Amino acid sequence: GVQDAPLLCPHGHIDPSWLADEAFRWSSPTELLVKPDHYLVRLMRSQGVSEAQLGIRPRGGSGKASGDGSMEEVADDREAWRTFCAHSRVLRGTPTALWLRESLAQVFGWRDWPLGVHNADASFDALSAKLASAEFAPAALLQRFGVEFLSTTDAASSDLRAHTAIAARGLPFRVVPTFRPDAALQIGASRWRAEVTALGVAAGVRVKDYASYLRALRARRAAFKRAGALAADHGVDDLRRTPPRALPLHAAEDIFAAALAGDAPPSSAQAAAFEGHMLMQMARMSTEDGMVMQMHCGVHRGHDERVARLYGPDMGGDVPLPQEFVHSLHELLNAYGTHPNMTIILFTLDEAAYSRDLAPLAGTYPALRLGPPWWFHDSRNGMRRYLEAVTESAGIDNLAGFNDDTRALPSIAARHDLWRRAVAAWAAEMADDGVFSEQEAREVVWELAYGRARAAYRIPAEPEAG
Repeated sequence: GVQDAPLLCPHGHIDPSWLADEAFRWSSPTELLVKPDHYLVRLMRSQGVSEAQLGIRPRGGSGKASGDGSMEEVADDREAWRTFCAHSRVLRGTPTALWLRESLAQVFGWRDWPLGVHNADASFDALSAKLASAEFAPAALLQRFGVEFLSTTDAASSDLRAHTAIAARGLPFRVVPTFRPDAALQIGASRWRAEVTALGVAAGVRVKDYASYLRALRARRAAFKRAGALAADHGVDDLRRTPPRALPLHAAEDIFAAALAGDAPPSSAQAAAFEGHMLMQMARMSTEDGMVMQMHCGVHRGHDERVARLYGPDMGGDVPLPQEFVHSLHELLNAYGTHPNMTIILFTLDEAAYSRDLAPLAGTYPALRLGPPWWFHDSRNGMRRYLEAVTESAGIDNLAGFNDDTRALPSIAARHDLWRRAVAAWAAEMADDGVFSEQEAREVVWELAYGRARAAYRIPAEPEAG
């Protein structure tokens, strides 16, 4: 049945270095389950638990963390686990609690739930002992989960050495990179010039003007393709600010030249226009090299400025943002929405856009597919809302199935299981109401659990030669 189907993971954030080194082991459950999980850290913070109490160091690696002028010692892993367990009740009712409970039970055999002060040390010791063994190495866990295909997310300037090492290991499942050029496209960001330099070094191209910049991006896309990449990923935080729209060539060249010279940063309007222009260039390159274009839209990043300043991105300081797609995507979809070599997969944190904008658009343009519920909506109820919002206008074949989009490796199987259960419950209800025949319901569950992801991301049945 579908519960035993292999797992396709075409979008996620597993660190490829975990898989590159056969000897890699996580040092503790805190390192594996707490520190990298911004879903969990965000909720802990909401109840006054600091990052330092969870063992998280500020950028720069200092042993102290500063908030509003204060200094706080960073807890060691055992003490951080105790703090997490003491406050774990904050997770109740969230998908994070479900994923964690199922991961502890199914992966580690730990069934004394909920976690609390009473079992913090015992669970820390039991989990640490298991993590030290080869059976709980990253690749071994993924094989146990039945992973067939997994994509990581990698900066355009990545040297992809980890992926070279992964390929040399001959793992029983396929691991490929995903091209993530955001840092090289966000021309208004303080780190942009450094990233463009790194891009040029990785590409072997001296980036001196707009034309050489495009050559460097194409060269890196080609390198990712050689490493097996099937997709590019674009974090378009606010599509209303940076709608994909092409600039006249001279305008793009002028904005780029001024920003590269560093004499003065581009204005907010210039940066937004250039970033929107570059989304059109990325789309054009996707039609040339066949890489799927993913767009994740609708998030106010760094809303908690203290968190962003001290700990950087992806630390739980972000919130959803309303979006508008009909006008914002008009130029992109009219240029490439019917191109035979193009697939665009859209994700959003604006649930109101599902039925209003996205489902009708996906039911119109052959190149467009809708990604699964993302981030704040990757939950039992969020999945139900998504299916009810999109299927009447988009159908099933215009959806991209499921991807787990996680940094928390042990939760991968639990996330897929939740999706499959949610889809099966919805399809059974549709069959009871006469919308699907029983055969159609079974087909729909299989498609949404496995078939749609394979089709949308063009995942080959066997590794490609060469």
